[in-house]
Amino acid sequence: MGESEAIVFADNNDADVLLIEEDAGRQVAKKMRIHVRGSIGVLLYGFDKNVLTASDVDAALEGMKKAERRISKDLYDYAHEYVRR
Repeated sequence: MGESEAIVFADNNDADVLLIEEDAGRQVAKKMRIHVRGSIGVLLYGFDKNVLTASDVDAALEGMKKAERRISKDLYDYAHEYVRR
C-alpha cells in the first residue's frame, strides 16, 4: 500500500494514528487531521508505555542506521537522549 492509499484508508476508518515516514504524505495527513507517527515515534511511544527499554530503543535505532534508513542526526540524537532522561 502506498502513502496515498494509507492516508485514504486511515481517513475512511477513523484510525487513531497513521504510521508514515514520507514528508509529503505526513503533511497531507496532518491537513486532514489524521494523527501521524513515524518509526522513531513508535519506538518512543513504546518506551513511554514501558513496552520497550532504553536498550531496546537503542538497538532498534542502530538497526535502522545499519539498514541505511534516512534518519536525521538531530532526530537520531534526540531519540537517544529521550530514553536517557
